[in-house]
Amino acid sequence: MKVLALDTATGPCTVGLLDDAELVAEGASSAVNGPVRRLMPLVVEVLAQAGLKLSQVDLMAVTRGPGSFTGLRVGMATVQGLALATGIPVVAVSSLEALALQAADDAVVAPLIDARRGEVYSAVYKVEAGKPTVLAPEAALTPQAAAGRIQGPCILIGSGVEVHRETLEAALAERATLAPPALNALRAASVGRLALQRIGEAGPAVELVPRYLRAADAKPRVRGGRRVGIDKSQPDC
Repeated sequence: MKVLALDTATGPCTVGLLDDAELVAEGASSAVNGPVRRLMPLVVEVLAQAGLKLSQVDLMAVTRGPGSFTGLRVGMATVQGLALATGIPVVAVSSLEALALQAADDAVVAPLIDARRGEVYSAVYKVEAGKPTVLAPEAALTPQAAAGRIQGPCILIGSGVEVHRETLEAALAERATLAPPALNALRAASVGRLALQRIGEAGPAVELVPRYLRAADAKPRVRGGRRVGIDKSQPDC
């Protein structure tokens, strides 16, 4: 089965093409506004690397969140457009669960994505034989609260670990094992492999719903008692 997978919610814009669970081609862009400007060129580039046309893809996979609000919207809108044009079914997966799958084949894993405002998006999974099971559900929490849900030895992975490393290590001490820094950025390959495990959830693109976990940071600016636009001084995440 040929799977086109992408993530635009957790940092770099990443696209991959898998043949069953084997990665055939992958590309990423960490440029500012990458999801908006680089996603479709990356899709074209990855398909070319794999020697395939979009019509030869059997399944598309995309992260539903949590993560950047803007990134989620761009990723889902792109997949919806491609799927509606081709009829290719889509599986939307958790970005946290895909990170857990990326960390280990057999371990307790706590993925943490930086959510700004002193918070992380977090969950805890038991990964066995490459299949994650939820131990603590997805939530937007302070790093201290996220650490409080971890009861034993655990692998920490994700951008939230990079930002809040000292706090997490102080709270967890010897219970924490940090994933190699190179694994903290979610790869499209992990998204595609998780989607293959969730193949029974495949459906039409119109049913895609992002999972934000909290309200948007953007707030209307007020001047002279009037709303004059959206204040984007706070990151959209």
